[in-house]
Amino acid sequence: MTKILAEYSSRSHPDKKYHIIEAKNGLLYCDCWGWKRTRKCAHLGHYRGVVLPALEKNRQVNVYEDGDIVVAIEAAIASLK
Repeated sequence: MTKILAEYSSRSHPDKKYHIIEAKNGLLYCDCWGWKRTRKCAHLGHYRGVVLPALEKNRQVNVYEDGDIVVAIEAAIASLK
């Protein structure tokens, strides 16, 4: 069974949502067009780089309502310095 792990708002279409999904085989993927086209996207990069490490360390994860992943990544990097 697939499981939705996270949801991100689109910057260009705020009403559109993208999902980080764990497949039956344990692999993670995103349902955005970027991942479907290149198998890479900012949503999955953020999830792997910021959310997963925070969950592993039981730290709080900041959720940005505007969907600006770049701001979230910069904030996470700043908090590590």
